[in-house]
Amino acid sequence: MNKPKLVVTFMIVLIILLPICNAQILEIEDISGSPTGQQIKSDYEDIKERVRTGEMETKVRDELVSALRIINKEIEKVSSKWAPPSPTADEDDSESKDTEVSS
Repeated sequence: MNKPKLVVTFMIVLIILLPICNAQILEIEDISGSPTGQQIKSDYEDIKERVRTGEMETKVRDELVSALRIINKEIEKVSSKWAPPSPTADEDDSESKDTEVSS
């Protein structure tokens, strides 16, 4: 997309989104004085502080690692059902003897 078309597209998006954003801002101003609005503001400040201190990053990382471990265990379970049974030591010896004889 060339630059003039990109600018026109951007302007169209702005023209469409500005009234929507203004309406949302008015609604936010309406609820900001309510108990729910105060709770949202308090929760936002709490999350912002957790992000600033790194607590949120650590918690998200820990939960992600835990989820990945669970997924890995489930994949191992499924793949073990699909994998052929591993040969026993006796089968390995007989296969190598068969190969020697046919060579």
